[in-house]
Order: sequence, then structure tokens, then C-alpha cells
Amino acid sequence: MSQSLSEPLHVHCMCKALFATVVAPPMFSGYCHCTRCQRRQGAPVGHSPMFPIPAVKWDNATKTLDTGNVVPETYKLVSGWDTKTNAPNTSGSGAIECAQCGGRVGAYIPQMQAYGLFSANFERHDASDGAEKEGKIKGWNVLKPTAHSFYGTRVIDVKDGLKKYEGFAGYSAEVAE
Repeated sequence: MSQSLSEPLHVHCMCKALFATVVAPPMFSGYCHCTRCQRRQGAPVGHSPMFPIPAVKWDNATKTLDTGNVVPETYKLVSGWDTKTNAPNTSGSGAIECAQCGGRVGAYIPQMQAYGLFSANFERHDASDGAEKEGKIKGWNVLKPTAHSFYGTRVIDVKDGLKKYEGFAGYSAEVAE
């Protein structure tokens, strides 16, 4: 993505024990309709802007993982599930949860050296920012989706003018809205 951040963005779980500062724009930001995202987020569609690992700075990061990533004690990686083998995946990917409140903030995707952070967990404007901004996600102009991936497995039809793809956006066939 070509936009830059005018100021860092913040993402956190419900209790804020798992808190990160994002210092660079996402590599990609789109809606995902794949069955994994549907199940991981418990929703018909997910929006998880993808950030390179160095762009995400976890607060109170004192624990070094086998991957070399440094994370806080409250960081819990729940292994992804391989539906073909009916066992945890071996790729190292999975959901990122807070060990304190159980809130999920995103996913770790080692194949892309990225974190997909759930957009709903980014900080929002409050009343001091004005009534027209109150409740809206800070930095939305940089985070907003630009396409739909895995639209073939969608649960709901979305008519928003964004391009729709059978698989990953830009790497698979485009499908009709």
C-alpha cells in the first residue's frame, strides 16, 4: 500500500494487557471470506490488515519466541488447524490471543512474515475528537479495505464496488460482484 501513517496506530485486546503500536502502513488491507477467517473470527467476513512483523511493536515485550519475535507475557499463539489432517498445523501460523482476557487481536502468518491484525481492535476516536469522528477507527484512511479475497466461499454478498477475487486479491481470478 502506498499511503503512510501520519502517526502510529494502536491495537489491543479488551483488557489492554496485549497492546501493540503499529508504525508502518499495511502491506495489504482487504476483506477475507475464506472459511479459516470465518471460523477464526466467528463472522461471515474478516478484515485483518497485514503488517510486516517489524512494523508491529508489542508493549512490555520481554518474551522471545522460537521465531525470534519478541512479545509480551500476555501474548498467546493458538495454533491454526489443518482441516485435511484434523490436527494443529505445522506452519507455525495461528491466532494471537491475550492470555489474560482471551481477546483475539489477530493472526501470525509466518509464510508472509506478517501479522494480520483485526481492524475492530484498533483504537477509535472518542468524543474529544468531535461527533463526526467519535467511534470510528483511527487511521481508517490507511486501514480501509481495497478488495475482497476468497469471495467464492462468502457467506454474504457484498456490493461495495471493491474488486472481488476467487483466492488472494491480485493473485487469483477476479469474480463478478
